[in-house]
Amino acid sequence: MAQILPPFVNMKPKAKLTKQLEIDVRELCQPCGRRVGTKGHKLAERWVEQRLQEIGCIPYHENSFSLPYEVDEVEFKNIGGNYPSNSQGLEALAKRPRSSPRPRDWVQAMDGEEFLFDPWDTKYKYEYSGSYDSSRPEIISAGPDKQFGSEDDMSSQKDSQN
Repeated sequence: MAQILPPFVNMKPKAKLTKQLEIDVRELCQPCGRRVGTKGHKLAERWVEQRLQEIGCIPYHENSFSLPYEVDEVEFKNIGGNYPSNSQGLEALAKRPRSSPRPRDWVQAMDGEEFLFDPWDTKYKYEYSGSYDSSRPEIISAGPDKQFGSEDDMSSQKDSQN
């Protein structure tokens, strides 16, 4: 299997998405900094949680994206959400999921359905958990022969040099 990027990485950037990414990066690069314990860190933390909710991510733990922990008496916080389930698949980027886990809020990340198909016009297979890294989803192309399970399959998790 050769390595491929997720289908949405290969697409031409959409003006709206490009503009939003620019706004997001500028917001996170404020001059007040983001060192743990600073005002800038707290602002960035709240901002990231708000953006995760706005784009339709499902909180990782109960109703919170925050996962606090402590190391050497210093408090830290990871921020996380959930990937779409196998039944929701990549379609969850274009259409609001109707199956569990349902996002509280949802924002359409992709337009149309062309991103669901590989260059050979076969629908990508979405698997969570992935076959090489079970903590991440895997996107698989059937390759030029259009048959899953054959030598020319390509995976977002498999290194092309293996």
